[in-house]
Amino acid sequence: MARTAKKVSASDIAKQDGVSLATVSKVINGRPDVADDTRRRIEEIIRQTGYTKRGYAPAQSRIVEVVLPPNLPSGADSLINEAAARSNDVDLVFSIRQIAKTDESREHLLKRIAEDDPAGIILILDDTKPNELDAFSSWNIPLVLIDLPGVVAQSRLSAGVDNWTGGLMAGRYLVERGHTRVATIQGRATSLASSARLSGFVGALTEAGLALPDQYNLRGDFLPESGRKATLELFELDEPPTAIFAFNDLMAMGVYQAASQLGLRIPDDLSVLGFDNVFPSMYLHPALSTIAQPFRDLMDAAIDMIEDNLDGRLGEGVHRVVLPPRLVERGSVAAPRAR
Repeated sequence: MARTAKKVSASDIAKQDGVSLATVSKVINGRPDVADDTRRRIEEIIRQTGYTKRGYAPAQSRIVEVVLPPNLPSGADSLINEAAARSNDVDLVFSIRQIAKTDESREHLLKRIAEDDPAGIILILDDTKPNELDAFSSWNIPLVLIDLPGVVAQSRLSAGVDNWTGGLMAGRYLVERGHTRVATIQGRATSLASSARLSGFVGALTEAGLALPDQYNLRGDFLPESGRKATLELFELDEPPTAIFAFNDLMAMGVYQAASQLGLRIPDDLSVLGFDNVFPSMYLHPALSTIAQPFRDLMDAAIDMIEDNLDGRLGEGVHRVVLPPRLVERGSVAAPRAR
């Protein structure tokens, strides 16, 4: 009897060509934003290895459960939209459930999901507990943790964004535009994403010989009202900032509201930079410049890991995808005006 060849995974192709799993996923899914020479190399490896994207697990459901927290983190709706878009070209059906706030109801829902024996689970939670991940592991259900807005990647399968680099990009961008008095509005104290963004941002200031004074470093809760209150507090200072970096777009919207209250024009009197690139940041006036999270690539990576696990191509060990953010320049940042 002929020996069955080991199935090749997207991770194997990424390692062979020295590119990221996200890049391989883009080629496999026909995405356009890949350099032509990179695409040709990956397509040649696919032909040589006999990689096939889809496979079927006859004894197992093809339903993927997407589990959301009671209060959706910024960007979660974008991930849901990307899952819906992917459902048109993959052999999976998505079931989206939102857990309740109490530990008891949360435990009941997660147990019920596991008993339904889905093909996989995508968790988008900001406070996933180790015992919950252990439970899924014992049930032998592939679980991908998308750390949004930033929990510890405790799961064997996980995907996230490079928040430190995002903060660094934000700091460099504002400094290059001539800003030396830049304030930050962080997220919640428990958010690792917020801490990473702050660290990268401070690194950019340090590069430029600048510092972040305590009075310019305020904390919000990722919601618009906290951005509004923080901005009003900043403009009570004798020397207010010329730019504000809000650690998500929702808080940046609160900055806009405060600027309107204060009679400030964006970006003439105050530059504003957000993080996420979620609706309706592009429709604000002026449109919000922001550090964009790669929501489509995050969902692609999560789905690919589940499909590769179903098809027996994933292998053992920890699989984590960390994707880069990108700067989206719109109309909310300009050089500081002389006062």
